[in-house]
Amino acid sequence: MECFNNQSIEDPKALLSLVQSQHQTLLHQSERIEELESQLAWFKRQIFGQKSERYVNPNQVDMFADLLTKEEPLPEEKTEQITTVRRKPKRNPLPKTLARERIELDVQEKDKACPCCKEPRRRIGETITEELAFQPAKFWVREYIRAKYACPHCEEGGVVTAPAPVRPIPKGIFGHEVLAHLLVSKYEDHLPLHRQLKIFRRQNIELSESTVNDGVLQSAQLLAPLTDVLKTQLLCAERIFTDDTPVTLKSNAPNESHQSRLWVYIRQGEEDPPVTLFHFTENRSRAGPQNILGEFEGFLQADAYGGYDALYATQRIVEVGCWSHARRYFDRAGKLHKKSSRAHEALGYIRKLFMIERDIKTLSHQQRFWIRRQRALPVLRAFKTWLDQQHIDVSTKTKFGIAVTYTLNQWEALVEYVNHGLLEISNDTAERAIRPIAVGRKNWMYFGSPRGGHAAAVIFSLMATCKQNSVNPFDWLVYVLKKLPTTNASDYPSLLPFHFKDKFPL
Repeated sequence: MECFNNQSIEDPKALLSLVQSQHQTLLHQSERIEELESQLAWFKRQIFGQKSERYVNPNQVDMFADLLTKEEPLPEEKTEQITTVRRKPKRNPLPKTLARERIELDVQEKDKACPCCKEPRRRIGETITEELAFQPAKFWVREYIRAKYACPHCEEGGVVTAPAPVRPIPKGIFGHEVLAHLLVSKYEDHLPLHRQLKIFRRQNIELSESTVNDGVLQSAQLLAPLTDVLKTQLLCAERIFTDDTPVTLKSNAPNESHQSRLWVYIRQGEEDPPVTLFHFTENRSRAGPQNILGEFEGFLQADAYGGYDALYATQRIVEVGCWSHARRYFDRAGKLHKKSSRAHEALGYIRKLFMIERDIKTLSHQQRFWIRRQRALPVLRAFKTWLDQQHIDVSTKTKFGIAVTYTLNQWEALVEYVNHGLLEISNDTAERAIRPIAVGRKNWMYFGSPRGGHAAAVIFSLMATCKQNSVNPFDWLVYVLKKLPTTNASDYPSLLPFHFKDKFPL
């Protein structure tokens, strides 16, 4: 008899065991190959491909015919009459608040006489053409003349000098306007200090980087009490959005650095004014969110980071998931394996959920709640049934399998939003607040020290809160930096940005 891998075919048990072993090996190798192909495709897409998550597959359109009523198509005779009209873009007028320089332009002398009767023409009006002009930033020196007095009759009386003015930074060289300019340029416009120094030099102002850096750090220290008030305001919310992003922290050792974190916490969409609070930590431990949210009671909309689990365990905080994160997993699977219809089908379910939210975003919380129960719940039930079936058939090591597992593990948190009209379907609010940090760190690269990280968190908090409330951050900072040194702690809440919407509009 012939032999197979030294096992005699006459031994059926040994042969069966061998076939099963070879089958498991092939399955494992197939899964491993698919996993490595997914990783390779992912890395190639990160380097060369499109990173946008916007994706529409034609197969998604008719997926919910049994769940939702289709819209009636336009009649054929009317459809033919529809044409695309491209409108000419309309230029926004220049603000009336800008100063005007009037330059008179008159017609030539020969044109002032009528060509017919030779009589002089009479001026009947004027046509105004506007252009925007610019002058580079203007610096000047503010001199405080402090009078000195002495007795002319005796020396024992001594000399009396007028008290020094109260300034944002005692004995500092910068006025409150310059400090505001440095902060807005660095943290809102993402202009590193070394580039700002070049701008100063073009005005013949030579400053050392350490002097400018100390001015920024001391300004943040002066403004820090306002972020404590922001935290108090934040914890009064019913629902908080949160997210985090990595930032590089330079180590004390030469040529060494490690990854630290900036966390964002947002109150928005409630009766109270919106508030954004950033918090810096040297690592991503659970102590970060615990430090901010330890006393919070309400809904927390976040990603699936395990560091929040200790907060959920207190049962004072309800976990609310993010469908944008779930969609991102299926989007990656769909773009890495474009022939796979399962990822596209999952995206179809999620797309329908977001379409419902788009339709109801301007409605009241009560109306949103009832429409979600009527329209979103059937989609969620169908999606859950479909996911359970996919979980049985798919390998958890593939990109699609990872997406299915993530969604099922987070299901309770993901569907929480349909139970409350206040909640949102995604955590995009926090992700939008994080995005400027990702843009900025490409310019300033890293924090030089933990002190720099905490200072950045203070300024980012105030800049973001200004933006949320449509307040001009420069004008607000000029005012607050001047007022803070003489303001009592009990009056700090009156200096928060949302009280200046009318005074310093953006």
